[in-house]
Amino acid sequence: MVFRGELFGRERFATISGVMALFKMIGNVVGPVFIGYVFDVAGSYRFVFLAFVLLAVLSVLFFYLAEGEF
Repeated sequence: MVFRGELFGRERFATISGVMALFKMIGNVVGPVFIGYVFDVAGSYRFVFLAFVLLAVLSVLFFYLAEGEF
C-alpha cells in the first residue's frame, strides 16, 4: 500500500485502490473457473501454474517499470 501512496500521491490513493480492487475481484471470480476448465480439458494443473508464474513475473517487471528503476 505504501507503494501506491508514494507513486500516485495521497490525493489519488483511494481512486487507485478502487481500480486495483476491481481487477482483483475479476481475478477472484474468473481464476477458479479458468483453472477448473483447464484441468478438465488438459487433466493437469501444469499449464495454469506456469501461466500464473508468468503473470507474477510480469507483475514484478511492471512494478519496477512504474517505479523507474530501469
